[in-house]
Amino acid sequence: MKSPEGAASRRIERFLSRQYLLDPRFRFWYLVPHPDQDLRHASALQLYTPGILDTANVFAAAAHWPADIRELSADAEDVLVHRVLGHLDRRLLPVEFSAFEHIVNDRVRPFLCVLSTADTHEFVSRSIAPFRGAWLHISTESIADALPIDAVTPARLRDHARQAIRQFAPECPYPGFAEMVERILSEPVPAARTPLEGLEYRHGLTIANEIALRAFGFDLQQQATLVPNDPEAYVRASIESARLVQRARESLVSSERLPPANRLILTALSPAWSLRKTELDRAKLPPGTPPEALSVWRDVLRQEFHFFRGSTANVEALAQSEVVQGIFAARAREQQAYVASLSVHAAHDLTPVLRLEPRVNRVRDHLRDIGRCSRGSGKHRVFKLQKLIARLSDQLASQVHPDYLKLLSPASRRIDGLSLVSDLPLEWLPIGGLPLGLLFNTSRIPVNPGNLSFGQLLDHRTHELRQSQFREVLIVRSFGAADPLRGVLEKSLGAFLPEELPKVRLVDVDTPEQFIRAVNEYSGPIMIFDGHGSHDPEDETSPIIIGGQPMDVWRYRKELRLPPIVLLSACDTLPLDGAHGSSAVGFLNAGATTVLGTLLPIDAHPAGSFIARLLYRIVKLLPLAVKLGRVDWREFLAGLLRMHHVSEITHAALVRFGLDEHAFDAVQLTANLTINHGDPAWHQAVLEQMRRVFPAPWYAAHAGRHPLHQLTDAMKYVQLGHPERVQIVADAPDITPQDPAGGNAERA
Repeated sequence: MKSPEGAASRRIERFLSRQYLLDPRFRFWYLVPHPDQDLRHASALQLYTPGILDTANVFAAAAHWPADIRELSADAEDVLVHRVLGHLDRRLLPVEFSAFEHIVNDRVRPFLCVLSTADTHEFVSRSIAPFRGAWLHISTESIADALPIDAVTPARLRDHARQAIRQFAPECPYPGFAEMVERILSEPVPAARTPLEGLEYRHGLTIANEIALRAFGFDLQQQATLVPNDPEAYVRASIESARLVQRARESLVSSERLPPANRLILTALSPAWSLRKTELDRAKLPPGTPPEALSVWRDVLRQEFHFFRGSTANVEALAQSEVVQGIFAARAREQQAYVASLSVHAAHDLTPVLRLEPRVNRVRDHLRDIGRCSRGSGKHRVFKLQKLIARLSDQLASQVHPDYLKLLSPASRRIDGLSLVSDLPLEWLPIGGLPLGLLFNTSRIPVNPGNLSFGQLLDHRTHELRQSQFREVLIVRSFGAADPLRGVLEKSLGAFLPEELPKVRLVDVDTPEQFIRAVNEYSGPIMIFDGHGSHDPEDETSPIIIGGQPMDVWRYRKELRLPPIVLLSACDTLPLDGAHGSSAVGFLNAGATTVLGTLLPIDAHPAGSFIARLLYRIVKLLPLAVKLGRVDWREFLAGLLRMHHVSEITHAALVRFGLDEHAFDAVQLTANLTINHGDPAWHQAVLEQMRRVFPAPWYAAHAGRHPLHQLTDAMKYVQLGHPERVQIVADAPDITPQDPAGGNAERA
């Protein structure tokens, strides 16, 4: 941060105060009302409801607006630093009409903005009429009582904030708050912007990056157009756009000085798995659909590039067909919603977006093969599964442009974070022979169902947890009394001394009601489910099994009060061959900040060992880590997954070649030391140690492929949601955000 001098020092000191920073009352609240939704009317391919599709352009427009009144007078560097650190976040939220009517008379949050469209402005005007001074109405329409959306500037938002705080002051329950706000708003709003040499395409492929640049004061100096039928041009534009954001971010804050939460947002848009069989669901098209429309429907589902390339030569028939034009229009609306949410995600902390070409969806056939094999019972299943994984790795690499792979090369000084927005297992994309998920600290936000994806990409709240909150963890178990797996996790925990683990609250449940009660009675940060999961390829869900019966978590969203961290030690909770209705996504939908899901069936014994090691790590490593600074959960868990991956490979080698425990200890020690120190070359050190202690036939068996690129149970885990936003800090006498003038900010 820059060292302020003179009269500005008081403002900057307050800006640097953590308690002051976390106070939510300084936030702008941008609400986007839409009619109440019926999921039965969700869109065909991405499952967005009409309200989200109709207002998507509003979210894209608002993505570059300030999150907080203090950002109005802050420079771009300050804003970036505090957003990366999780101090500030934008509250840009879709809200149904019925909910908006209940909150329109909000007397707690002073800085309220409501955004409307042609379809919603009358409802908005009518709803806020009694509270006109409290709300700033921003609209896509030219109407008397609203600020045009293109006219929104920091200065106009400051004017509204001044008016709002003066109206709020007489009833303000926080002594001194209004006066402080007046001082903040008296600071000048910086007008200077930074010209940036580069091309602005205003295309769905690049617009998220362009909005992110605009949010931090950068203006591209040239405009260009992408013309279909040249795939290479689209790839170049995508990479150039991402690199512009990287350079802009480095110019504000060096990544060596402050590593970004995510080096990149890597994304691929996939249709919902409900179309997975023939990829032609005629039920979504009207009866009597002409052949050319059916052909277009297939082509949309099987799109390869960032532009549409059809297989029908009769272009005139396509242009004249209402059904065909309806398909194009519907798909364009879905892509607009997808791009809008990506834009908000990227603009939060100036993170570049890299969109993979749609042809990567070709791997879905391979995912089905892997799913069938992993759930089979043939005696050669393990061998066949490893071959299928190797084939998938090759297929993934072949469907991703080589220039994209170069951009994903890992850093040399640290293990970077990576935000995946996809329903595909991009964690397994090989980079230099190793899966992406081993080289980066990855987390994933699904693209289906669309509404859930949209909400996740808009949410950047930090969940700060104290180390002491991890003194107790909840394990909810559901096995039959005679199930041989019932005691596996308990046995794994028993390998450690009681003082080496946090207190474990183990609750056995046999009904959904008991499950909900056990979860809701727990107030700690982490819940572990120990039980069975299931996946029916003919079904859209993958329920957990409670009392021998499937429990669809989606049905209990309003009843569950989940902790921020949910770990699912069960099979198929995020099946890689059909996941949008999965249990893992269901727990995310029910309110968890992050969920650890499983892509395939897992073995109970390695799973039990993994959970036991995690709890041991919480007791032994976490207290040391928080002394050095804040710990983000994604990095903490990713390190254990790497170590567990090495353990599984090493144990298999010991069994196969009859090696002694000294070989295991030597490899594991190398892995633990390098991984815990965040060494990005950990895999090189581990492989060198393996070469020293394993026999030559072990290495020869992996000729042509990296020996660490094997399918282990550790590789089947995926961190969903925002684990990087779960921040663990050392205990302090009081870290509750306080009103700078007295009072508790949590009341806001």
